[in-house]
Amino acid sequence: MDMDLGFAFRFLNTNSMILTMHTHNYYEYFLIVSGAVVHMVNDTETILSPGDLIFIRPKDFHGYRLLPDVDCDMINISFRAVHFDSLLAYLGEKQKNQISDPAMPPKINLINLNVNVNDSHSLFEHLLREHEVMNFYMGDDQSLLLYLKMLLFETVKVFVNVAPDHEKPDSTNHLLTAALEKMNSQTALEEGLPALIRFMGVSHGHLCRIMKEHLHTTPAQYIIDKRMIYASNMLIRSDLNILSISQLVGYQSLSCFISTFKKKYEMTPSRYRTLYRIPYIG
Repeated sequence: MDMDLGFAFRFLNTNSMILTMHTHNYYEYFLIVSGAVVHMVNDTETILSPGDLIFIRPKDFHGYRLLPDVDCDMINISFRAVHFDSLLAYLGEKQKNQISDPAMPPKINLINLNVNVNDSHSLFEHLLREHEVMNFYMGDDQSLLLYLKMLLFETVKVFVNVAPDHEKPDSTNHLLTAALEKMNSQTALEEGLPALIRFMGVSHGHLCRIMKEHLHTTPAQYIIDKRMIYASNMLIRSDLNILSISQLVGYQSLSCFISTFKKKYEMTPSRYRTLYRIPYIG
């Protein structure tokens, strides 16, 4: 973050993304340019694809997981709260709530929107070109700051003006999304794969094919990743002991839980808690 500007812009790929779960005291948004990546945020996983625009608030706890043999490129813009607060003071309370209130960070796919800036460029192409200009920007800091503020306004305007239901429907993807949302409970997560099969209403083999096509993973691996995300949050946000957490996410064997957790995060649960514990402020 350039503290004089209160902004930072980065063009990231799979080699430069922050994969570990984290929070920060500033806002950011990012636009997927090409490829795909798993976005883990607030106990939920989604596959991000080209055109996805996501707005991250300080309250969001997120990170990324790379897909096998799939690269991803994104544009990332971060900015201090003072810039966001000034913008929302101008836009109004309703627009502020649209972005700040939802439990999940606002997300929209620009490619799926039936929106063109002009006859030759879609909204996705337009915003991509506007951001890529920064790679070649030669102005002074004040001119750059003005440009970044204008970009922030233009991007936030997408979230407050374009309703998500303008996106193209996909019945299979909708069914899968609904089922995965039902997995966002401790009891479903503890039950694991049988719960996911029941929510989908299909055979295990059919579920494997659907998840391979849409999420590039298997149902079993999805459940494991989901359990580990939930466990990592419980480790840093609760006082439950590690055995209790392992049982909450469906592991009857503590050693199996520790081994699985270590494979995903490259450290033991106790080490993870020590490093990332969020202190309670009363």
